[in-house]
Amino acid sequence: MNKSSEIICPVLLIWLLLTSCISLPPTRKSYINNYPGMDEKTKQLVIDKQIIVGMKSEYVLLAIGEPKEIEKFHGISGTYEHWSYKDRTIYIENGKIIKCKYRE
Repeated sequence: MNKSSEIICPVLLIWLLLTSCISLPPTRKSYINNYPGMDEKTKQLVIDKQIIVGMKSEYVLLAIGEPKEIEKFHGISGTYEHWSYKDRTIYIENGKIIKCKYRE
């Protein structure tokens, strides 16, 4: 690489960023803050990687990620799921957390 290309590449990158020809991916926090339908309390919980009983399962995924295993059951009153993580199991009924049990 010659000296002029060493200067042109960074200058070109800066120009592309400034002219919005390319954009950087949104931060996790900005993505969550713009997530449709999520109230402010839930947004803060998700940003802090916390979950609570009553939280929607889609918000759990945003807060703590994909479980290592999912067991699904169908019952009279709906769908039940057990989401297993390294440190806990989350119990979900009809798309919302009903219980979280931490491993010892």
